[in-house]
Amino acid sequence: MKKDHLLAEIAELKAEKTLFIVSCTLEKIWDEGNNILQYVEARKAYKGEEFIEFLNFYEVHDFNEKGIRLILISGKYGFIEAEHPISWYDINMSNPEHFPISKKSLNNQVNQFKRWRVKNGNVIEVRLVDFDNLICVNCDSFYIKRIKESFGNKNYIIIEDIRNID
Repeated sequence: MKKDHLLAEIAELKAEKTLFIVSCTLEKIWDEGNNILQYVEARKAYKGEEFIEFLNFYEVHDFNEKGIRLILISGKYGFIEAEHPISWYDINMSNPEHFPISKKSLNNQVNQFKRWRVKNGNVIEVRLVDFDNLICVNCDSFYIKRIKESFGNKNYIIIEDIRNID
């Protein structure tokens, strides 16, 4: 997919109903040394090239300022905000021997997880299930399956690898 086509497609979506979901990565900040805090914000903890490229893409295009929110999906934590503190783990959602977060827990997060949004100076609650447009980035097929099972019938845009958008 061409970057300008993707940006045009995203621009057509209602910002307050659109959510980026980006996958966690195997590479984490704790791989870089021993003197790392036990808990680090997720956006700073994940060090995979694809994840970093996505964060750059998200920031360069000011999606947060445009009202398009971001959530991460993790094999351990499920759906978390980029600021959510995490500790080191090695859990792949597709490997049952890793004891990943359950489908039931993911479903509960989608239905119960609330984000605060300011609209016209008023703070309102938004549940994950209230988003209609989900842009899934760097998620493998198993993660996509779990996302769709959790969110149900929504408008999905799948970006397999943000680095391949030219």
